[in-house]
Amino acid sequence: VIETLFTKMTAVPVFMGIQENKQALELREYIESLGIDLELEDDPKTSSVVLKVAQNFGPCLEKASESEAEAVLNSLLSFVPSFSLEDVEKVIASLRDQISSVITEFRLKLLYNIYFVLDMMNGIDSLRLEIWTNILSASCRLGIQPRIPWNLKQLVSTLAAGNIDKAKAKEAYRALHRTLRHFKKQEASEAQVALLRMYSSSDEAAAAAGDAEQCIIDVIEDPEALILDHLLALAPVDALKGSLVYNLLRIFVEGSMADYSDFYSQNRDFLTERGLNYEGNLRKIRLLTLISLAADSNEVSFDVMARDLNLEREKIEEFIIDAIRAKLIQAKI
Repeated sequence: VIETLFTKMTAVPVFMGIQENKQALELREYIESLGIDLELEDDPKTSSVVLKVAQNFGPCLEKASESEAEAVLNSLLSFVPSFSLEDVEKVIASLRDQISSVITEFRLKLLYNIYFVLDMMNGIDSLRLEIWTNILSASCRLGIQPRIPWNLKQLVSTLAAGNIDKAKAKEAYRALHRTLRHFKKQEASEAQVALLRMYSSSDEAAAAAGDAEQCIIDVIEDPEALILDHLLALAPVDALKGSLVYNLLRIFVEGSMADYSDFYSQNRDFLTERGLNYEGNLRKIRLLTLISLAADSNEVSFDVMARDLNLEREKIEEFIIDAIRAKLIQAKI
């Protein structure tokens, strides 16, 4: 019954040369042949059959081979473009929940099939974003880089174009952040900052404590992020005042090498538990201290740098050269 066509853009299997009611009947017969009772009337509407099969796709995944299960999914998806938005949402929600209940490479492939069909349709931005979020989460758990656009610019564009529920938008930002962080992309901290900007009221900010702490850690970990004071203006970060992670951020914003050394000696376990690398942090706070020294004076002696950077005199020249090469400062020795 099923013929597979590969289009230029999506390679999504589709049905050809068969009426919808006949296709729905054959689909029903196949599912029931697996021993799955769809509890349908004798002559149900096509949309009723499709929804019932979608609601029982989990058992189908367990009983059918991978190729047969994918064929069933593609059959269901072939109906979607002709359905009402309400029916589309019901079918896709059922499929998404059952496919995502267990994460495997095959099930990730099925999520892609759903995404590519939705990507060709209009007026379903929110639904497409949910599948995008599921794909990123599954890819991250499997350690496989996504095969769809997964950068911050893409997400911001999607949110701007559609009427997306705020909770879904936040979950999308979290999924993007986790994926970028997992694959060690520097944009991870930017995604987390974008998420925190969505919180405005004090109640919302307090609820975002976990996101705010992770954002601070990501930015501190990022060797390229040397301007951190903008984080202090974020409501969820402000709500962390008095906490260790907030105090650590203040050190990287306006503190010194000595401040960090004191913090480290008193809170070593806290830093270790959060995966913050001591040597990486040390280099960063030294760079920030050096930048601060250079901003305060046109000329800084080696003795002052040795003292404030807590660095042996013979290593200062090499450290300054590294900072110049990284275009962090302009200086002559």
